[in-house]
Amino acid sequence: MQDDTAKIRMYLTPTVLYFSTVLLLASLLTFPNHTRLSASLCIGLAGVAGLVYSGSLLLGQLHKKNYYGLQDRIVYAMLPCAAYGLHICGGVLFFQALNAV
Repeated sequence: MQDDTAKIRMYLTPTVLYFSTVLLLASLLTFPNHTRLSASLCIGLAGVAGLVYSGSLLLGQLHKKNYYGLQDRIVYAMLPCAAYGLHICGGVLFFQALNAV
């Protein structure tokens, strides 16, 4: 029973965290008085925080072998790392595109 609870927590925690990140970023970006810099920082800092979490999850789980196979590592750690990397790129590009106008 204890092992089943740990497995549920292992798969549920990243899912809840990723959903919460999207919800937080969407709520932060709906503030009406954002400047170019503050909106870019919201996007970029959310990406950095998510990249740190996903990277620690990826590196931490490689040693413990908690995931069943490579497909679990891809879905729960590698793809979110790529997505948060795109968040960082998006924040930088958003700032550059708005400054070019």
